[in-house]
Amino acid sequence: MIKLKRYYAEYVRHCLRFYVMTLDVGSCPKFNTEVDKNNWMACHLSVKNIDPKTMEVIKEIYRPGDTIPDKVYQLSKDLRVSQDSIWNIINTLERNVAKKRGLL
Repeated sequence: MIKLKRYYAEYVRHCLRFYVMTLDVGSCPKFNTEVDKNNWMACHLSVKNIDPKTMEVIKEIYRPGDTIPDKVYQLSKDLRVSQDSIWNIINTLERNVAKKRGLL
């Protein structure tokens, strides 16, 4: 089965990588543009009610390093959960960010 990438995926992933990077730094993010601020807020609003365990998975997925599919594979092994369950988290989050950003 061929999976088609959603048109907003790359943009939203860029937003989420920036958001996670600001969480790792721990200080208040500095925005160069209003677009950066809006992207960050869309991510923040999308994750604010996520439980801490799931948030750790999200942070690991969007941190720099391997590709997302490689991270999903490794996390599923480490956490002993199905890859589908991690992909469901990713797809739901990315769709929520896209909605909040006005892409859907």
